[in-house]
Amino acid sequence: MKPNLPGLPTISALMLTAVLTVWLGLWGAVDLSKLEKWQTLMTGFVALIAAGIAYRGATAKVRYDREVADRDEMRRKVALFLKLEVALTQLYEKARILNNRFAVHRLGWEAADFALDEPPELEEAWARLDVFPRHVIAEIRNMRDGLRRLGAIKLELGSDTLTWANGDYGNRPWQIELGHSLAGSIWHAAELVVKELRPVVDELAPELDHEQKMIKIYGRPGEEIPF
Repeated sequence: MKPNLPGLPTISALMLTAVLTVWLGLWGAVDLSKLEKWQTLMTGFVALIAAGIAYRGATAKVRYDREVADRDEMRRKVALFLKLEVALTQLYEKARILNNRFAVHRLGWEAADFALDEPPELEEAWARLDVFPRHVIAEIRNMRDGLRRLGAIKLELGSDTLTWANGDYGNRPWQIELGHSLAGSIWHAAELVVKELRPVVDELAPELDHEQKMIKIYGRPGEEIPF
């Protein structure tokens, strides 16, 4: 809710009342013959307070708008981290399986064997690199580079089939060797980013423990939950 500050006349009157109350409490009744000497000082004092109040009132909306913008940015950041954590957990599992597959001898390899799609959350993270630490940015770059290079092999292979006539790793087609390396790089980069994001996500959006979840769902013992 936008702050609603009292008007300047009200504040000035309250300040003058406070000053007079303190004066009367400490020095008794006001001697009007001496009050003139304090007039200039009191006028300056009240003017200074009024200026401060006016400045704070003028900047209240700026502060309020900044707080709203900061909260919105925090919500967007948490949403991005949560989505990316889930997407990269799935990606590193797929990349790990693909990496192991490339290490096993097979007679024929087709373009589909090099398929590893880039999750849209990774592209979204690429557009918001400013919210990530530098070492995480490097791993995001490595993932995107690896995924594109795998895609290039798939595109180049087309409808052709690679053959690996025997189990000799020295005679593996270069595409399989490179695919093995790229899948491993993607796997490790995705796993590292997930490990870096998890404590941040836990801090920004802590998960309820089991007891809290049960209370949210079923209520406390003896408490009736309205539906």
